[in-house]
Amino acid sequence: MSGLTIAALAGLGVAGWLVGLALRRNLNRFAYRIVGPRRDDRDQPYPGPRWWVPIALALAWASLGFAYAHDGWPWLALWLPYTAAGVWLAAVDFDVRRLPDKVQIPLACYAAVIGGLYIFLGYGDWLGGVIGFTACLLLFGVTSLVNGKALGLGDVKHVVICGWCLGLLGWTLVFYGVIIACLFGIGWGATHRERVFAFGPWLVLGTTAAAVIAGLRTAAEAAVSLT
Repeated sequence: MSGLTIAALAGLGVAGWLVGLALRRNLNRFAYRIVGPRRDDRDQPYPGPRWWVPIALALAWASLGFAYAHDGWPWLALWLPYTAAGVWLAAVDFDVRRLPDKVQIPLACYAAVIGGLYIFLGYGDWLGGVIGFTACLLLFGVTSLVNGKALGLGDVKHVVICGWCLGLLGWTLVFYGVIIACLFGIGWGATHRERVFAFGPWLVLGTTAAAVIAGLRTAAEAAVSLT
């Protein structure tokens, strides 16, 4: 790995930390909390200083930069914004058990546009994206209809975005992302003795981990082909 690449990865980590600080400052205004006749978040406990937000984003951006440091760097145009939005959504979900549409809808639109561009340029797998989108919609949509308390509509919307994004890299990545999310979510619920818990953060973690795996796998295959 060249010195320039190392410097770029360090820069990504620092940028992630700075963006994370801005997200933390936004979160600590609590503008996402709802006060109204149908829902009142004023009685929710204080979530703490949330210093994990800039740390998580710095680690995510540095990991993604390392995974896509080869010819796959154009994928960072998808994954860096996704993880920034995902960390914000995770913090909100931890606090009020909700994934706000004001972030989810723009994220979905951005993923659709950038995904379409990747497909047009020959980077993305359109069939994998459609399979990921459809499979996640059916599986999690039915689960939400059967047990809405365990899986909310916000979770369904987000996992559909994840399915599309990961499917562009290959439909098997959707499987990896969902499995990682479920394992960490179930582990969190078991250790905290919670039957109903925020699933959004684990969807973000699973999707980011699967994206890193995809980048590392492609880099390894490229290295093998050169030997």
